[in-house]
Amino acid sequence: MLPNLPSTSQWGTQRHSFFLISLTFGQIGYATSALPREVI
Repeated sequence: MLPNLPSTSQWGTQRHSFFLISLTFGQIGYATSALPREVI
């Protein structure tokens, strides 16, 4: 848990958004790899 400080609030937001983006791309990649080769 990051301390609620003005000096680390911006860095925490950027890290959180990067985590959400990486998680989204991870789910898309997993769903694409789970599809049969005929669909792709």
